[in-house]
Amino acid sequence: MNNLLNDIDNNYKKYVQGLNISNDVKTDFINLLNNENCIERQNSWDTLRKNYNNFDFTKLANPYYIGFGNPNSDILFVGKEKGFDISKHPKLFIQESVNNTLHWIHIYQNYNNLNTIDNVSICQNLGFNPVFPKACYTDKYSARHTWGIYSKIVSGLVGQNLFLNESNNFKNSFFSNCFLTEINHIPSKYSKGLKMIEQREQFFKNDFYSSFNTIIIGAKGYLTIEQIKNLFRIDPSNGGEEIKLGANKKRSIIAHLFNDNNRNILYCNQLSGAAGWTNDALLNLIKHLKQI
Repeated sequence: MNNLLNDIDNNYKKYVQGLNISNDVKTDFINLLNNENCIERQNSWDTLRKNYNNFDFTKLANPYYIGFGNPNSDILFVGKEKGFDISKHPKLFIQESVNNTLHWIHIYQNYNNLNTIDNVSICQNLGFNPVFPKACYTDKYSARHTWGIYSKIVSGLVGQNLFLNESNNFKNSFFSNCFLTEINHIPSKYSKGLKMIEQREQFFKNDFYSSFNTIIIGAKGYLTIEQIKNLFRIDPSNGGEEIKLGANKKRSIIAHLFNDNNRNILYCNQLSGAAGWTNDALLNLIKHLKQI
């Protein structure tokens, strides 16, 4: 991930500088980004929200958001977007979007081994831990939640029972064996069908995202097959194959699977309970991904 971090915070500032928004908001937000203390940034964020309470803060979402989990793992999940409303969860926005790049810069500057991170200390010093988010969250997630489905898939792929709600032991958490990111950088409680903006698309072409052995893109309709081949360095002549994973009461569950240079890249519907996934379909998904 190191090469992904080169000049990343400056790129975020340049992006904000080019936005068509109030100069006052722009100046105050860039001042916030110039502060490399994550906790102080959170305090500045609270002040910013109060001073400009009618401003649409989704415009300030970080297009260089990297993701969560273990960047040294073999499995990458790519979702549609972060599933929360910024106006209702402003703390999540600063922690999970704005500060994500700074969190990773801090972690790579201070830790040689991600397994040895003191999660309590990280949560206190940074306000959040992108390697192990559950260490900072007390919420319990259900098996139908996107993270619940990710956890089931990861456990099946690695042949080990990894826990969704584990918050003390990183090695027992599904986060230890996968990395999570999103196509659209703007968080939204309800999917709005937004596509990748140019800055994020160029960012996604970094070798980091195409380096995983198993890539699961749970965002059908957000990308074209050609975009997927371009983003993840798939041989242009490789058309992949359409596969049926199962069916629910309303429709068949179809995915597109590429095998490319000993990698499996699967493009499917959003991985959430609301998308109609059945247990049989998830088991078939796991079986197909294990066939390398």
